[in-house]
Amino acid sequence: MKLDITDAHFIELQKKGYTVDIVLMLSWVQKGLDLTHIIEGSKKIEVIYKSMKRKGLITEDEQLTLVGVEILDFISKKIIKIS
Repeated sequence: MKLDITDAHFIELQKKGYTVDIVLMLSWVQKGLDLTHIIEGSKKIEVIYKSMKRKGLITEDEQLTLVGVEILDFISKKIIKIS
């Protein structure tokens, strides 16, 4: 999945409390990548990862939840301008 995040996507993500870091990590989970080496290498990334679980974006066994899938679907849609 190519992440083509526009300013409109960014604004909507921020309103809902999601960051671009979260979107990128969700895309990695969707691809089935092991995040262990990334999480263990950075306290900041570990906090983001825990936040993803707390917000219900991924399960304990690193699977996307419906909300996580919806975020990636939102990013994949073209949005020109948000009113």
